[in-house]
Amino acid sequence: MATLKPISTISYNTESFLKEKLDTLVMQHIIQCYQYICHKGEDGDKDHIHLRIEPNKKIDPMDLTELFREYEPGKDKPRGIRPWRP
Repeated sequence: MATLKPISTISYNTESFLKEKLDTLVMQHIIQCYQYICHKGEDGDKDHIHLRIEPNKKIDPMDLTELFREYEPGKDKPRGIRPWRP
């Protein structure tokens, strides 16, 4: 479902990959801005990034989910994000 409201998620991407994708979305005027906080995993949780974006136009979060798949050599499963939340 497409939205114009700010959305957030938890990302398991590397910070450099995430920043590159987000900067590209800003340059393409798809999002207005973004904020993120890197969080060290605790109690067996993985390191992750709390991410919030503000769309510049109506976007479908499912399209963004595909964009944030980070494939790594030698790994079977890509890094990615959790479902988007308003």
